[in-house]
Amino acid sequence: MIEIQISMVLLSRVLKYNLNRRANIIIGAIGIAFVISTDTKDMDDIFLQL
Repeated sequence: MIEIQISMVLLSRVLKYNLNRRANIIIGAIGIAFVISTDTKDMDDIFLQL
């Protein structure tokens, strides 16, 4: 999951504006859903699970 977010750094330099904007919105939504869906036991797990 983290590789997708890391690859967005490269893709933001390569893609055209409209495609980059849509990709960032989609990947951002997937990243947020992933963080919400994982089971966190305490506060430090929220920051260290990525």
